[in-house]
Amino acid sequence: LAFILAVVHAFLAILRSDLSKGSIALFTFLILIISGIAWRIIYSAFPPIVAGAVGNLAVKDTQSKSQIVQVEIDKLLAGKSADFRHGAAEGMRRRNWQRIERKIKLHPTEMDDWNTLKKLVDRIKRYSRRERLQKGYAAFMQGWKWLHIPIAIVFAGVVTLHVLDVFGFGTPPAHADLI
Repeated sequence: LAFILAVVHAFLAILRSDLSKGSIALFTFLILIISGIAWRIIYSAFPPIVAGAVGNLAVKDTQSKSQIVQVEIDKLLAGKSADFRHGAAEGMRRRNWQRIERKIKLHPTEMDDWNTLKKLVDRIKRYSRRERLQKGYAAFMQGWKWLHIPIAIVFAGVVTLHVLDVFGFGTPPAHADLI
């Protein structure tokens, strides 16, 4: 009931007077409500999008998986020919496997390991892309608090100034004639 009366009071005062601390408080409150509603809508709609794109927002898990794959690549490269290691280094940078395979000469016994290497490099690239997306999604979700919390602080300050004005601790209210 108090909320409804406060909103009615604010709208009646706005209709009859110039810009005041109370009307600024009302506008700030409306922005706060809109940002809160928008956040709730996004927060309810966003998880399925994240789940479909990256599975979850566990960046450390993705980094851990990427490190495990990198260790596998390092083990695979140990003791290989110079062409194999050179091709692997170029593949890590560019992933143009057909072009790389035309340039290097692999021993026939290295072909199985070469195919394994290509799969591992592709997996690392996917983990890298996934990590970037996870960080972007997390930043987007956390970004709402950087919008919503400052608005709430401003609202609390403006309401405090408005109440102090009403009780005579500042300039008289712009709509004192309504009292």
